[in-house]
Amino acid sequence: MIHYKDLEKKLLAMGHDEKTAQAVVSAMASVDKYGLSEDQKYAVYSLMSVEGFEALRSLPDAVAFGTWTKFDWGNMRDGDYVRVKKDAYTAPSGVNHNGKIGRIANLYGGRCRVDYIGLDIGSAMTHPVGFLESLKRV
Repeated sequence: MIHYKDLEKKLLAMGHDEKTAQAVVSAMASVDKYGLSEDQKYAVYSLMSVEGFEALRSLPDAVAFGTWTKFDWGNMRDGDYVRVKKDAYTAPSGVNHNGKIGRIANLYGGRCRVDYIGLDIGSAMTHPVGFLESLKRV
């Protein structure tokens, strides 16, 4: 549990101005209001990081508004966007990957390493390509 007054004092001691310290504390307190799990909170904080903002800024509109199709093995390359099928995993240890979007880190032997968007930098998972969808190319 975070003690916000202590956090504000630490931020001020680090040399941040009062408005910046208050904004950080306010943002963190706001996240707490949603009753998120620790993993969900971590995802929110990761999206609010410099890397998270850059990942969101660089996402093409097609990620949200495009057509997702069966993984197009012959036309995919490192850096392309993929999504784990919404029903790919049924085991409790895999269900949390369903529906996640990321970029291909590498393809090999019918498997694909995916760097997830909006999660901890370096947060990647290897999936069988049959569990993935790709954006339909126009």
